[in-house]
Amino acid sequence: MFGKIKINSFRGISNLEIDDLKRVNLFVGKNNCGKTSVLEGIYLLSDPMHPQNVLNINRARGLMEFNIGRGEPKINEDLLKSIFNNLDTNIYVKLTGYITNSNEKRELIIKPHHEIKEYYEKDQYQLYSYDYNIPSTEINGFVLEYNIGNNIKINSEIVIEPPNVVNIKLKNRLKNKKLKKHVPKISGIFIPPRISMFETANKLKDIQKNKQSKKIAQILQKIENSIKDLQVIDNTVYCDVEGVDSLVPVNIMGDGILKVLSIISSIYNAKDSYVFIDEIENGLHYSALEILWKGIFEA
Repeated sequence: MFGKIKINSFRGISNLEIDDLKRVNLFVGKNNCGKTSVLEGIYLLSDPMHPQNVLNINRARGLMEFNIGRGEPKINEDLLKSIFNNLDTNIYVKLTGYITNSNEKRELIIKPHHEIKEYYEKDQYQLYSYDYNIPSTEINGFVLEYNIGNNIKINSEIVIEPPNVVNIKLKNRLKNKKLKKHVPKISGIFIPPRISMFETANKLKDIQKNKQSKKIAQILQKIENSIKDLQVIDNTVYCDVEGVDSLVPVNIMGDGILKVLSIISSIYNAKDSYVFIDEIENGLHYSALEILWKGIFEA
């Protein structure tokens, strides 16, 4: 894992260095001081094989909605520029991480992808014409350059093309089999303040397969002692509640229960991964925070 990170020209952060990171880290501070941006920066740096995360962080903030390869993203140029410090696309984002107990350094540089416009010009002295493309000043995506130790490079392009389709091109200097061998198995799970029932249900499905859902239920019981077990049916999480004849959707149990469930189930699914939790206290009474932290350490 990362023991030290540097963030340059990302969102509201011009330059930041954080040293001595541990297995569990808690960032606190006033509103709009950059806590979420720190999490997003490390999240992008942690997973070179999923370049779409650069769009996912905007989606988590409610800035855009899109479907990879289909659909109509609600997007504009300013939203794309929002990952650059002061919206200045001339200064590229640079994220650097240093692996604990290792000389290995990871670096991610994010550049704007400029829209290509077609121009047609007829030469007045010749019988033929010229067609050529030049980049405009508008951006329609990102270019990601990921550098890992041992001279491994993973370059990606994310381009939004008419009719509003997100296209992702992953370019590697190594073939896929070699890439898997050389790239460390580190990835990231980002939990935004607004919890998705669908994503939580998918995480819990894998936990059920490993017969660990009882452990999750036991943590929830410390907040609501009537919960006996959890089940996933049709991408919805249900609680088996004492004294109730039928299963109860977890949403009815309150935002706090859903929040704890999402966090704990993410950690149980996070083998060889990072978990980034934004605004961890949202929706929770202060008395539940101690239970949550005990659950995090146990998980």
